[in-house]
Amino acid sequence: MNLLQLSPFIYFSTIVYGIIVIFDLSVRVKFRIGLKITLLLLVVSIITINLIFLIHQQISIWSHFLILSRLVAQSAIYIFFTKLLIKKTPKWLDLLAISYVCLSLIRLIVMYFSTNFIFLDGSMINISYTSQIGYLNSVIFLIIRVMSLFIIFYLLLTLIKLKSSNNIYFYSLKRWTYLFFALPVSGIILNSIIFFSLKSGVYIDLIASIATFLMLIMINFRPVFLNSQDFDINYFSSFKRSNSLNLTEDNFFKPFFNNHYYLNKNATIEDFCMQNDIQESDSFNEQIIKSYNMSFANLIQKYRIDYFVEIAKLPKYQNYSIESLANEAGFSSRTSLNKPFKKFHGGTPSDYIESINT
Repeated sequence: MNLLQLSPFIYFSTIVYGIIVIFDLSVRVKFRIGLKITLLLLVVSIITINLIFLIHQQISIWSHFLILSRLVAQSAIYIFFTKLLIKKTPKWLDLLAISYVCLSLIRLIVMYFSTNFIFLDGSMINISYTSQIGYLNSVIFLIIRVMSLFIIFYLLLTLIKLKSSNNIYFYSLKRWTYLFFALPVSGIILNSIIFFSLKSGVYIDLIASIATFLMLIMINFRPVFLNSQDFDINYFSSFKRSNSLNLTEDNFFKPFFNNHYYLNKNATIEDFCMQNDIQESDSFNEQIIKSYNMSFANLIQKYRIDYFVEIAKLPKYQNYSIESLANEAGFSSRTSLNKPFKKFHGGTPSDYIESINT
């Protein structure tokens, strides 16, 4: 059995693995919802691409869905990595990305009105290079590929220029990004060679499927810290090691735990640092993340919830309302209690109170 005969199995495997990755992203990823949706869109588009390959229908309309799915996938990659690597995206890069999307949509329209297609080995190939429509399609295809490579190489160049030997996560993220980008670059180059050489379309589908399967592996085995809601995806500098600042009894443990700083309704990292003569709030927050695997703001919320849970059991507070207990625990209102309670304890405050009173 040769590789082409295995192609349906490869397509199906990629679809199944894509569903697994969607579940993994939905459960484990905690960073900003916009970026989470971007990754999910990338995986969904990969599943769609391989589903089209697997369906294997000799109908030109499938090519339109294929182009649209690839456009979504490439746009998702662009959005995710520009937010990951660039603090402020240059306007010209945004314009280039918008132009890329517009050209892809124009190509979709061109292909819709083009009828010069043949099917080799069950896959659609455009052979209308001699016609005006076919020539236009080929030119747009080439421009799109050049634009894709330019954007990718610009992002890679940006990554190369980022030199941060003191960065906790930098090298892990750098290696992962290099490997991730190697897949679309290889796919674009091979796709272009096969497109212009009029080789069997099954090969181009197979190469694309293998590349997307490897991309799913990269997404699934992303650096663990990318899952954290405390990871500021835009700023590498927030994660530099600080050799000059350490958490001590005087600057953290005593004021925060012994003096119950977290019960202060106006507790903030800036206020805490000012009270305890800490000059660098970013470095201080980094030490908190390293020690407790959460930001200072989340640490405050967690210990407020722990305090709420404990005092709710005490006879002294038996007749307190949830609003009053929330105020005792440092929350400004019952409403501000609900979300942190669900996050750090589970359920709702009212269900918890009911459970300890029965």
